Amino acid sequence: MEQQTSTMQPKFTYPSLGESWVTSAREHEAYTGRDIQLLQPTATIDHAAVASAIRELAAKLSSIERRLERLELQARSSVRELRRLEDAKLRVLRYLEERGGEAYPHEIARDLRMPIPLVLKVMNALREEGIIEEGAQGEESEGGGEPTKPPS
Repeated sequence: MEQQTSTMQPKFTYPSLGESWVTSAREHEAYTGRDIQLLQPTATIDHAAVASAIRELAAKLSSIERRLERLELQARSSVRELRRLEDAKLRVLRYLEERGGEAYPHEIARDLRMPIPLVLKVMNALREEGIIEEGAQGEESEGGGEPTKPPS
């Protein structure tokens, strides 16, 4: 049995000679007639440049994460606003149903205790959806505006 040396030498396998035939670098030279260069790096690493690139990528990632957090907050806010609008639409539609289908915006705001801008936003949305339409032009009440009624 061969004595093992304390230094590790690279070994080469030659499939054409059988998988079990393994040789050292010196034997490889003798077999192939070619000198081989062992463990010589093909490129040098600029550690400062790598560290700089990592810092730059970390800063970009941090910026992207902050933007994503802002977008998530905006999305949550938009969802809350949509829910608020849909809830207000249901309240206004129930109110109109109870009142025989007609009411002025100020009456809706007063009776439902909703801010007038929200009532107007709801009425515009319902109008765009074709669920309600504005009343006749000549009709007025103490608060002004036109009554709302279901489409005819």
